[in-house]
Amino acid sequence: MNDTIRLPSQDVILSPENISGLARMYRQLETTETVGGKPLSRRTFADWICDQLFLFEGVILLADGSELQVTDTFIDDAWNNDGSYRWTSAFARFAKRPPQRAANSNLLSRIVAIMAAGIIAGRYRAPRA
Repeated sequence: MNDTIRLPSQDVILSPENISGLARMYRQLETTETVGGKPLSRRTFADWICDQLFLFEGVILLADGSELQVTDTFIDDAWNNDGSYRWTSAFARFAKRPPQRAANSNLLSRIVAIMAAGIIAGRYRAPRA
């Protein structure tokens, strides 16, 4: 399968609506997905994201038309080498209560990874600009 996924603008990616939608997706995945036979958790969520991104045979385009470069260290870099993935627990809270404002741009790679994985898996649809 050679698909092309086009991600929206940075403003849409970091918007409260998108963050809340992605957090709801994560909460649903916790109840429906397993990774390596284990229930999805904040640590195995990173594995799930990797599975989606690395097994995808298409192209992921950013809003400016450039291709998202998914390297071997993409997830580690996006989470600042925090192998505990603690941020994911805080992020999950937005499933019930959306953030008051847009996410900080230093979280862009993280949100892009989650969003792209969700779209690839058919579990998420990005909001329109």
